[in-house]
Amino acid sequence: MGTTQSDNRSGVDGSSGPDKSVYSPSDGVADAIRESVLLKIAIGGVVFTLIGVFFDSGVLVPTGGLWSIWAAIFAVWGAGLFLFGIGAYGFLWWRRY
Repeated sequence: MGTTQSDNRSGVDGSSGPDKSVYSPSDGVADAIRESVLLKIAIGGVVFTLIGVFFDSGVLVPTGGLWSIWAAIFAVWGAGLFLFGIGAYGFLWWRRY
């Protein structure tokens, strides 16, 4: 049946929960990227933009035609993903404090 005891689990030293706060900042840049989907989206946007620049350079692909269209598509999508990822990540951290 039910119980009247609280579900508050306290440690031996009297602490009532984990040592780290839920909103504590990450230890480093690598940890922040590993733990954040929005930063991964931003990095994907940078990769898409670099693919667009590569297509536009004409190093391994011919210039003009459909390659220029794909270069523009990748660059626009990459810029959009980067701005969305960084903007949403900044907004969430702004709202947390």
